[in-house]
Amino acid sequence: QEDYQRSLDRSRVYCYSQVAKNTHNLDVCEKLSTSFGKTVCYEDLWKNDHVNDVSICDRISKVYDDPFSNDECYSFFAQQNSDPSLCNKVIRDDLKSNCLK
Repeated sequence: QEDYQRSLDRSRVYCYSQVAKNTHNLDVCEKLSTSFGKTVCYEDLWKNDHVNDVSICDRISKVYDDPFSNDECYSFFAQQNSDPSLCNKVIRDDLKSNCLK
């Protein structure tokens, strides 16, 4: 029963992230009921589907209310867009020191 529920949750998150990507509407991820689901949806968009929208990083931090939760996201977009100003938003020292290197 628990494995079935996990599988169903993963399928739901994947479905929502695909709809968000195809409609260019990040708000679709907000319709997921859990913080984990929302974050996975957003991460799927920038990590796997390469949606070039840095506002995803801000959304991740709002979901978790954790300043470190979006460091990897900002670092990725800083490199992707050659935008060193995004490195200023990275808090973790290891990611900040490698940002745009």
